[in-house]
Order: sequence, then structure tokens, then C-alpha cells
Amino acid sequence: MGFMAPARNMKAGERPYKAWDATATPAWRVFLTHPLAVTLAVALVYGASLLLSFGIQNQDPRALATIGTRFIQKGGGASPVIQQDLTRVSPSGYYGFDGQFCYFIAMDPLHAAPYIDAPALRYERILYPLAARALALGDPALIPYTLVYVNALAMIAGTLAIALWLRRRRITSWIALVFGLFPGLFFAFRHDLTEPLGFALVAWGILALGWPRPRLRFVAASVLFALAALSREATLFISLPYILRLALPEITRRGWAAKWPGLLRAGAVLAGSVGPFLIWKVVLYALFGAVLLDAGQYLPFRAPFSGVLWYWSQITAPGIENQVYFVVIPGIIATVAVILALLRWPVGWTPATLALAFNALYMCVFLAPQSYIDYSSSGRIQSGVVMAAILALPVFDRLWRQSRGWFWAANALWMAPLWHIALQPMLQGYLSYFHHLILA
Repeated sequence: MGFMAPARNMKAGERPYKAWDATATPAWRVFLTHPLAVTLAVALVYGASLLLSFGIQNQDPRALATIGTRFIQKGGGASPVIQQDLTRVSPSGYYGFDGQFCYFIAMDPLHAAPYIDAPALRYERILYPLAARALALGDPALIPYTLVYVNALAMIAGTLAIALWLRRRRITSWIALVFGLFPGLFFAFRHDLTEPLGFALVAWGILALGWPRPRLRFVAASVLFALAALSREATLFISLPYILRLALPEITRRGWAAKWPGLLRAGAVLAGSVGPFLIWKVVLYALFGAVLLDAGQYLPFRAPFSGVLWYWSQITAPGIENQVYFVVIPGIIATVAVILALLRWPVGWTPATLALAFNALYMCVFLAPQSYIDYSSSGRIQSGVVMAAILALPVFDRLWRQSRGWFWAANALWMAPLWHIALQPMLQGYLSYFHHLILA
């Protein structure tokens, strides 16, 4: 029994004052169950990474873009702005990595094409470099930093959106940690890639669909889905099932007249979400021609897992073996789980399960050999699979009475590279820093 205040004369109907109630939940426990708690945890990790890189190690942010000599030479001085900033760059090998193209576009959007391998593809993901440029107010000296800051903010915001979404469905918000600390997304954050912003925007779009005011939620979702597609086109594998779901309640009713409201609503959201992306693709085609060099190599018309089996002779090599453990096996687990869910018609047919099916099939089962070169490519491509798996949890809870063994088995493998990609480098960096402080 809790401590009660001393008795005093009370008026009729007045309740006694209780100074402290032992049965009350402590404030810190209430906070730990709030979506802000998991968001703060993720923010601390990304903040620690930024502090170590820029505050302690004085790392040049241009190194994170991984700029290769091939594309410096390819540009041939076409952009004075880019060339001026490249004087501060230490090239990272001959080819570099994809983040360099975001760096080039952010530096000089109008004259970056000569520095890029496939301009129609890289410019397709225009939002992220433009957001970094806007945050830097167009200052070339700040853009290498804002490329990193935009992704850090995106990961924190995306975690908050998923945590709020989970809480709305009475599921612990801490599962959002799987998204916030997914190694593929952390790698993208550290290398100026487009996935963090794209998937954060689509997470907020899905959350917006649950807002109470219908007109506001449809407009907000359309805008957020459109921005997500302009950052990373793969987000459409998640947003499209949710858009099509808008028509379903009306379509399933009897009578043709009842179908039109849902169809019109879904059509309007679809046009608002996908229209800007398609218009932008037409513009890029007019400017640059084909969207992809050797585009057929990336299409999923092949035998299942033929992408990774392309490297069968090297399957025990560390680079390929890791992808089997951390990409292929959890992808198989998610694929089997979603197939079992889809067999339960109509309960299993939801936007989340369809999104998981699309992502697991295209991003893992039929993933192209070019994407299995190393984990830096195939790992971050799994971001959509991981996010869709989280969104599908309420469906699987209903189907299998909250049996989440498949989810935790897949996540144990998805999250395993976090130690080498994020935690170990940060731990070593901070230990080295404190060691020098002690000896100084």
C-alpha cells in the first residue's frame, strides 16, 4: 500500500489527496514504452557516428562519397564547381562507389552528367542530392557534410514513423530498432546513398494513411509517396500495395455504383504518388536516352536465386558466403512466411504482405548477379524487405497467434553485420580517442 497523506477535514464529495501511489507506473518506464524512446536510441547511435567522424577524427566527408578516379577523369572538367571541390578529394580507387554520383549531382545539378556512369538512372533519384544541396543553401563547402546529415535525419525520422505505426497497432515500438539500425541502411548513411531518405518518406506516407481526416491523409500520403519514389524508385514496391488498398473496401461491396468512390480515391492517390516519378522519367529519357545501360541484366526474368548462384564457384569466398548468410537465407525465410500468409485468403492478402512478397521476390529471390558483387550492394537492397517484414507483423500475429519465430530468425541474420559495419568501428574509434586522452 502506498504512502497516504495525513488525514484532514474534507468537504463533501472531495477525494483524499494521495502523495504517492506505489502502484503508479514510474515515468521512466512510461517513456521507455513511448516511440520517442526508440527514436532517441537510434539518434544516439547516428549522433555518435557523426561526432566520431567529424568531431574527433576530423574525417573529410568527401571520403564517405567514395569518389573514383575513373569518374573524375570522365568529367573532364565539365563543371568548375565540381572540379574546384575535387581538389580536396583523395580518390577511393578507380571505380569508387554509388555515393559519388549523389555528390556530383548535389554539387552541380546542371553540369554533373559528364561525371556519371548512367545519368538517366542516377538523376532518377534526384531528391536526396537536392535535399542535401538545399540544406547547405547551395554552398559547395557544406554539401559533403549535408549529404551525411540528411541521411542521419532521415533514419531518425523513419524510425519515429515506424515506432508510431507499431504503437498504433499495440505492438512494442522497439521493433522499429530493426529498421533504424539495419546494417544496409547504416551503410547507406555512411556512404551518401539514397535509401535512408526514400524509405523514411514511404514510412511517413504509410503512417499518414491512418490520420483521421480523409482528405488530408490522402494528400499527405500522395506527396510523401511521390517524394519517396523520387529518392529511391524501389520504395514503390511498398507504397503501391497501400495505394491499391484504398479502393478495396468499395470494390468488395455489391453493386457497380459502390465501386467508384474507392476506385476514384485510389486513382487520385496513385496519380499523385507515381505521376511525378513517371513525368521525371520522361524528362530524363528526353535528356539522356535509355534509363539503364544493359537494362536487361537487372530484370527479374531468371531462375530463382540465379543471381547469387552466378558466383557458385566462389560461394565459399568470404564476400559471397556472407551474402548467403545475411541476404539469401533471411530472404528465403521471409519468402516462405509470406507465401504461407498469402495462402490464407482473404485474411493474408493485405498491403503489408503484398509489399513483403514484392520486395522479397524482386530484391532477393530474383536479384541480379550484378547486385551480389558484395554486401555493400545486396545488403542495402534488402531495406525494403526488412521494412515490409515489420509492416506485416500485425497480419502474421493474427494468422499465427503472435508466433514471430520467422521474423526473429530472419532478423538475427539481417542484423548480424551491424557489428562490423557500425558498432565495432565506433567502439574502436572511441576507445582509441579515450586512450590518447588518458596518455596525454
